Amino acid sequence: LIGMRVIPYLGAANTQAWDSSAGVVAIEARILDGTSTSNSYTVTSAMGLSIKQAQNKGNITLTEQYGIFLADLTAGTSNYGIYQSGAAVVNVFKGDVHLDNEAALTAGKKLYFDGNGGTSFLYERADNIMSMYISGSRPMDWDASYVAIPATNSLYFDGGVNTRIYE
Repeated sequence: LIGMRVIPYLGAANTQAWDSSAGVVAIEARILDGTSTSNSYTVTSAMGLSIKQAQNKGNITLTEQYGIFLADLTAGTSNYGIYQSGAAVVNVFKGDVHLDNEAALTAGKKLYFDGNGGTSFLYERADNIMSMYISGSRPMDWDASYVAIPATNSLYFDGGVNTRIYE
C-alpha cells in the first residue's frame, strides 16, 4: 500500500536543469508567506516534513517502523543518503545513533562527549596528531609513533591507585 508515489518523467528531449541545485526534484517542501514581503509574522516552529507515529488500532502486527527509509542509492557518481548543505545548521538526533560503517570528521573538528561546546572532546589539533581534552585540559596527545602525557600528569597502570609513571 502506497499513500503517494511521485515519479518524475524525463523524456528524451529534457536535457536542461530546472533548478540551480538539482536537475530533477520529485518533492519540494517550502514554507512561504504567499502574500507580500511587507507582512510581519511570528512563527514559533516550522517543519518542511513531519512524519507522525503509525496508528495501530490493535489489529495489525507492526514489526518494524521507519520514519525515513532510504534505499541503497548507487546510481550517481556521489551518492548521499542525507545531505545537509548549510554548515551553520545543527542536526539533532534525540535517540541513539548507530553507525554500521565508518564515520568521518573534517580535520580540526571536535568529537564532543558532553554536548556541543562542552569541555571533553577528541580532535586532530595538528596534522596527524590527535588530542584528548577532559574538563578543558589536555591530558594526552598521540600520533603513529608516540603517546605524549604532560609532565604534570601521571600514567597509571592499576586504575589510578598506586602504580604510575610521572615526571
